Amino acid sequence: MKFIEAAKLTLENNNNKPMSSNEIWEEIKHIVETDGKTPKNSLNTMLLGQCVNSTLNKFNTKNKKIFKIVGRNPMKFKISKFCTR
Repeated sequence: MKFIEAAKLTLENNNNKPMSSNEIWEEIKHIVETDGKTPKNSLNTMLLGQCVNSTLNKFNTKNKKIFKIVGRNPMKFKISKFCTR
């Protein structure tokens, strides 16, 4: 599973409770495939790149942004358009 898919699934499973990238990593580290040396940092960068309210423009802006930043110190993320089932 890819980082962003796993992060979204984790937030959905936790009823979109704000979570830091470290908290999300602890939930997904067993289901994502990575050979990277700093997967937590990679996850954080990917999340920032997919946030509607991030200034990071590293990723393709044609895709709709999935997440939003809702807190600082530590930075926390939520799904930007979350619908309860």
